[in-house]
Amino acid sequence: LGVISALGVAGLNWGFGGRSLGEAFQTITLRFDVWRVAIDMFGDNPWWIGSGLGTFTLLYEPFTAANYPYLAHPHNLVLMFATELGLPMAILFLAMVGLIVFRGVKALMASSASEPGQLVLAAYYLGFVGVMGFAMFDISFYDARVNVLGWLMLAVIQSTPALAPAYPNPGPKSA
Repeated sequence: LGVISALGVAGLNWGFGGRSLGEAFQTITLRFDVWRVAIDMFGDNPWWIGSGLGTFTLLYEPFTAANYPYLAHPHNLVLMFATELGLPMAILFLAMVGLIVFRGVKALMASSASEPGQLVLAAYYLGFVGVMGFAMFDISFYDARVNVLGWLMLAVIQSTPALAPAYPNPGPKSA
């Protein structure tokens, strides 16, 4: 509790991510402006092909979001997929990732707490949740460290159901 309080006080005094508190709030309003622009672009091509991969930058009209002449991406993974791929392809991709995570969580929950490696697998799940949380406010495609880490964690999550039989649940021990 003391460490969390100290971090909160430090954040209020010195800011977050190298930015003062006022600058941090400015980036939040920028995100909302960029999301509005992305939603407008999505409205232009909502079905089948969207506007095409990588076209957000090309279709962005300068200075429509908070006096920025250039924006590379919409700062939200779901909005980027919907804008650039169209709604059906975005739903398909997100459903595939969701199915992988669902199957992995199901296998992890079915395993015994005493199985070796279960805490390590749970850490991969928490890491993936963190990467996806980051992807809701920025795009990890353009940061190779986060992008590769996210795909590797998803690969481990995908392999969890296949690895679960390797650690059979012994069940209750009889006397």
